[in-house]
Amino acid sequence: MDWRIEAIDKLKCYRVKKASVKGLEEEIQELEEELASIRKAPASKAQEGEILDNLTQQEALKRSMALTRQWLKRVNRGLAARGEDDRRLLHCFFMQKEKGGLDQLCQELDIDKDAAYSRRDSALRYFTMALYGVAEV
Repeated sequence: MDWRIEAIDKLKCYRVKKASVKGLEEEIQELEEELASIRKAPASKAQEGEILDNLTQQEALKRSMALTRQWLKRVNRGLAARGEDDRRLLHCFFMQKEKGGLDQLCQELDIDKDAAYSRRDSALRYFTMALYGVAEV
């Protein structure tokens, strides 16, 4: 397994995973509201099926949300292992690539692009070690 590639993949997925938590929360809330309205109506066999389906969907979404939060916690712990500049480099290179973002970051950090790439590699190495305990195999 190439731990570096795994770490890069986590960085690239970070924003989407973080956004998914809000979406999951909203979907669970909608299902809870739907369940409340189903329960207000007189009981029938069809409603029992709807209630069961609703509860099953809620449980699946809650499990997914818990796993996603756990994933985010691990990645955040890896990002916290280094300083703010390293986090900004990882963000710029992997998490949210923007046109002109590297130039702007180099200007803010008062470094040239070669130094930015070198520091990115160092930051990625430490991030990988924080996640997996190894940087390369």
